[in-house]
Order: sequence, then structure tokens, then C-alpha cells
Amino acid sequence: GGREEATRAEEGRTKQVNAAKFRAEQLRCELREAEARVKTDRHWLARQLAAEAARKRQEMDEAFEAESAELRMAHGLEAEALRAGRERTTSELRARHGEAR
Repeated sequence: GGREEATRAEEGRTKQVNAAKFRAEQLRCELREAEARVKTDRHWLARQLAAEAARKRQEMDEAFEAESAELRMAHGLEAEALRAGRERTTSELRARHGEAR
């Protein structure tokens, strides 16, 4: 009686220990999978942020180029107006000078 009970108790403890070991291994596997998912998600997020930053840089570059083109055109128009004004003044002065002779 006593020896059988001790053997059954030992078998019960062995089953519990084995079940605990199995569950611990399952948890380790789940943890490794979760770590891999987090690493993948971190890489995905880094790629998303890099892509968003690149889009923003592109938008800023395009806005800068458009504004620069507008400024160059405005400067060209002003320079042309100044040139035309100088030529008109020069012609008027020559005409006056010619009349004075």
C-alpha cells in the first residue's frame, strides 16, 4: 500500500514537472515569436517614417523650386523694366541734347 502510494505520488509529481516544462517551452516559443514580430514591426515603422520624411522633403523641394522660379521671373521682369526705363531716359536725353545743338 505505502510503496504504491509513494510511486503514484512520484508519478504525479513527474507528470506535473513535465507539464510545467512543456508549458515553459511553449511560452519561450511564443516569446521568441512575439520578439520577432516586434522587430519586424519596428523595421516596418522605421520604413514608414523614412518614406514620410522623404515625401515631406520632396514637397519642400518642389515648393522651394516653384518659389525660386517665381522670384527669378519677377526679378527678370523688374530687370527688363529697369532696362526699358534706362533706354527711354537715354533716348530722351539724346533727343534733348540733339535739340539743344
